[in-house]
Amino acid sequence: MLSKVFKWTGIVVGGLVGLSAVLLIVLYFMGNARLTKMYIIQPETVAFHTDAAAIERGKQWASSVGCTGCHGKDLSGKPLIDDPSLGYVPAPNLTPGEGGAGSEFNDADWVRALRHGVDPEGRALLVMPSGDFYYMSDQDLSDLIAYLKSLPPVDHDMGEMRLTFMTKALFAAGAFGAEALTAESINHTAPRPSVVQAGATVEYGLYLVQIAGCRNCHGKELAGAKSAEPGAANAANLTPGGGFAAWSQEAFITAMQTNQSRSKGMPWGDFASMSNDQLEAIFMYLQSQPALENVVK
Repeated sequence: MLSKVFKWTGIVVGGLVGLSAVLLIVLYFMGNARLTKMYIIQPETVAFHTDAAAIERGKQWASSVGCTGCHGKDLSGKPLIDDPSLGYVPAPNLTPGEGGAGSEFNDADWVRALRHGVDPEGRALLVMPSGDFYYMSDQDLSDLIAYLKSLPPVDHDMGEMRLTFMTKALFAAGAFGAEALTAESINHTAPRPSVVQAGATVEYGLYLVQIAGCRNCHGKELAGAKSAEPGAANAANLTPGGGFAAWSQEAFITAMQTNQSRSKGMPWGDFASMSNDQLEAIFMYLQSQPALENVVK
């Protein structure tokens, strides 16, 4: 009797292992298909300016929307993920040096990559926040690209992305979130969003919150979110319903520009690059939101 129990237990366990293996294989092929899908994108025509003022404005955007945070201070690239169990994901070299995108990209390629999350060959870019940059106006995008095209060459070939079998399976299962492959969620043929004039206004604050990707960490309603990064602090509630309600405009701007709060995971360097008017606009927009309870208790 006992031998029969062990026999059937072994059959059941073996069947479950087999089903798990089949599921992993299916997920692997699903993940691989998403990562290798080709997109045909006809980027919008953008009027480019290369004068010194445009380049200087673009330099500020590169710092304040996270380009230097991912691609390095000189934008010559750095690894985003380099783990034997996960694989290797580089943030490419953006300069015109050897191995750099600047030596290969034309104007349309820059627009396609930044605004649509797709490389010149039509492949989706991994961990590229184009869902945020999609909202950038033609003027601001033009300034950013003008700065990128003005970078001094740095020879730094970051190599090709490599993902493990398990990472591709987990990717298909949604373990890395929608932000990992934003080309899938962008409506590439939608009319461009209305242009918002720069200034200390609620409307411009919304614009900056969109392109800075605040909702990626703080949640769609900005009421906070639990961090998926081990050891990182949970994202705070930025609506008047949280502790942010007690902040004054002056205290907010000072904290953003001097990194006083030092919360782990917060891109302080990005916001420190913003002007007083930009930070005032963000503060005005956040204060205009409905008071919501903290998502993370």
